[in-house]
Amino acid sequence: MNYSQISQIRVDEKRLPNGMQIYGHRDSANPIICLQLYIQSGSAIEAAAEYGYAHYLEHLVFKATQEYPDNQISEIAGSLGLALNAFTDFDTSCFYIMLPKERLREALKILSQMAIHASFSEEDVETERDIIIEEIYQYKSDPEMNFIEAIQESYFPKSPLSHPVLGNEKSLKQATHNKLKAFYKKHYRPDNAFIIASGDFEPKELQELLEQYFGKWQPRRIAAETKQLHTYPNSFRINKYEKNGSKLIAIALPELNELHPDSEALHAAIRYLAIGKASLLHKELVEERKLCSFVKVSSISGQLSGISVILMAPTQARYGAKILDIFFKHYQTLLNSGVPSSALKLVKKDMIHSWLYSFDGVEHKANLIAVEVFNKDLSRIYRYKDIVEQTDNSAIINALRKHWNQKYLALYYQGLNGLNYQAPELAIEGSLPSPLPETESDLPYPSPHSPAIADNNCKQEYYLFRLPGGMKVIYNHIPRRPISGFALASSLSQLNEKIAGQNYFTSSLLLYGTERHSHQVLMEISRSKGFNIRVQHHLDSTIFRGKCQNADLPEALGILQEILTQPVFNAKYFRMLKSASLDSIQREKEHPASYAYYRWFDLLFGKRNNLIRATGYPDEIKQLSLECCVQWHSLWHLGRDFSLSIVGSYDPLQIKELCEALFSCNETQIPAPSETLSFAAQTLKYQRQYKHKEQSIIHIGGFASPAENRQENTSFHILAQVLGGDLSSRFYSILREKYGFAYQTGFDFSSIDKLGFWYAYAFCDPADYQACLKCSQAILQDVYTDGISATELSNAQNYLIALNRFDSESTSFRAASIASLLALGYELDYYLSREARIRQIRLDDLQEIAHKYLGKDNQYTHIMV
Repeated sequence: MNYSQISQIRVDEKRLPNGMQIYGHRDSANPIICLQLYIQSGSAIEAAAEYGYAHYLEHLVFKATQEYPDNQISEIAGSLGLALNAFTDFDTSCFYIMLPKERLREALKILSQMAIHASFSEEDVETERDIIIEEIYQYKSDPEMNFIEAIQESYFPKSPLSHPVLGNEKSLKQATHNKLKAFYKKHYRPDNAFIIASGDFEPKELQELLEQYFGKWQPRRIAAETKQLHTYPNSFRINKYEKNGSKLIAIALPELNELHPDSEALHAAIRYLAIGKASLLHKELVEERKLCSFVKVSSISGQLSGISVILMAPTQARYGAKILDIFFKHYQTLLNSGVPSSALKLVKKDMIHSWLYSFDGVEHKANLIAVEVFNKDLSRIYRYKDIVEQTDNSAIINALRKHWNQKYLALYYQGLNGLNYQAPELAIEGSLPSPLPETESDLPYPSPHSPAIADNNCKQEYYLFRLPGGMKVIYNHIPRRPISGFALASSLSQLNEKIAGQNYFTSSLLLYGTERHSHQVLMEISRSKGFNIRVQHHLDSTIFRGKCQNADLPEALGILQEILTQPVFNAKYFRMLKSASLDSIQREKEHPASYAYYRWFDLLFGKRNNLIRATGYPDEIKQLSLECCVQWHSLWHLGRDFSLSIVGSYDPLQIKELCEALFSCNETQIPAPSETLSFAAQTLKYQRQYKHKEQSIIHIGGFASPAENRQENTSFHILAQVLGGDLSSRFYSILREKYGFAYQTGFDFSSIDKLGFWYAYAFCDPADYQACLKCSQAILQDVYTDGISATELSNAQNYLIALNRFDSESTSFRAASIASLLALGYELDYYLSREARIRQIRLDDLQEIAHKYLGKDNQYTHIMV
């Protein structure tokens, strides 16, 4: 998307007489709409006795309303093909729906019922209390989340940002039906809400429906909120934790809200220092010295300025002091010199490309509009590029010295026994600017910019051609689409390799340098153009995918071809990838959700199989040599093994000529490496593991339909949707909504050509695991014996068809889906006929596969308590 196109994007703003704001952006590229309803009261407005109430209500309004009692909202939404969900943060509770355009009336009615007519009962309050406490336990059982939450609670001397959005057990257990109803009446009001519509709607119809469903919502006078004190620390602190034993280091640094004049300067600095593979800390700690397996940044901020938390995972506990020395070295250099001009240019490109890609898709655009509504300046939608480009290095240095003064820093670490770190004295050149104010100041807000709605209608077509050498190419032509998506997919995967890990490490290494360009230069080219090329490893395929602005498509495809055909296999990056993979496997036991899944998988397929780990097992990773990767790559043939899909607005003839120039090759008669399944079916079908965690995790599953049986496979996807696919599924509605046993539950199905497997899961309180297990088994037995209802089938079909529309809006996702199917031997018609294939499934088909695969003799159960 170019900048002149952005200036043509229109956001229409209206206000209902009751004070509710409406923002509309019309985009007719796809027959879908995204609706987002925001209640402008999040956790930051809660008094101490109300901690968690905003999130609590987000749950409760799903339970019952005037017209949709007894959890009917989730069931009705699913039956209409609406993807309904919600979230709560510091500033808001948001209820959002992705919907087929023809369901606008029903979607708005559902949102209005939740906002205006919630009628949850005392029983609902009790059920959701248990669910939210389980949600809290799930966060606490994750070492990284628990560590960050501890930082959030301890960093600020006083701040509404210091308490978790979910609240705490004390406040939740003291919540009553009356208190929550009062909170609902106080905050769910039209003058405290706004709604965004983005997608294929008629403006007149939207306005009429909003007036019909929201026009009678009455505003209420309430006393002004007492502004809570929000202060920063006044001295550097070091905090040591040993709760989980996971090796982690964190640095907390101030982060400003987006309307603060120094916000983008700090944003540029944190990107340069710690965000992404191009950052200083990733390059030195992960790539060069292998002291950490990852560096990443979490934001604890909103309309109030907060903190950025740089999280680092040491590969060895003894590296703690070295890691911190490196951090403070870069920190001091930043305070003294800012960001070098060449690096700053690329950081700005990163920020601008991120902004440009936010215009790709109706949900992304709705999110973008919402951000600027909270910023009270819609003009930022159009002028963000100018804001970024005006940020120079002097502004960055000034902002860093003002806001990243060492007294505002805090250091946290855990699992590093024996570390007793003393931060160095910093030598800062020149005088320090004025310090960060202790409390938030009110910022002047410009008036919103509200131009008229614009349309974006287009028709798409598909073109199939085969290149010299054999590569199949499908081009999906969508006129006027500003973003192009592309994917090069191969059926070569971990199932084809002779030495475990060959495919994963070979394909990953391709991104780290070619004969023409070093890794550093490749990164600079990609960042300057926003190519975003990455590799994905699936059980039966390997996909290189990306997206770019339309004008950059020829260069992006050129880089993709170069990566595949001219790699250098750099030993330094090979060691880095191996080190990170080994550390990731070592940390699995610290993450109960993934650890429990791996143990269930072992129960089904045996402890040594080639199905679960693309990297191979630790001993195999250690033994893998760089020569093995070079050998594996030598077996690839571009024409035989890869298929290409492109989605964009170029002329089809141009695409054909471009692909012929880049991807043509000599044909080969040598067959591809054969596929081998390596696993041992187990006789033990039940295992209980005691880990003494605050949450139990149940997995039940077994073998399922292979992909080669296409009708069975389609049927199983529908059955999976009925059992655990969304908020109206059986596992969710029974385990979570009816009995309150599990915070998280679901049912998944996966298949490759010769093999399939399914599993159901539930996260519950240890005291409830036996009841939860029996209930899960009863659900499966009921479907095994009696099948599902015609209503359940119809609802699942509607939902999956709508979901296909939503997913296909992304050019990158669509390209990857098509390329993957081509590589696995499917024709384009298979992709295009998905809705028809879903519609043709009958109840008898589902009864047959349920009876074939859901019986007790095909149930492998693992419980972690």
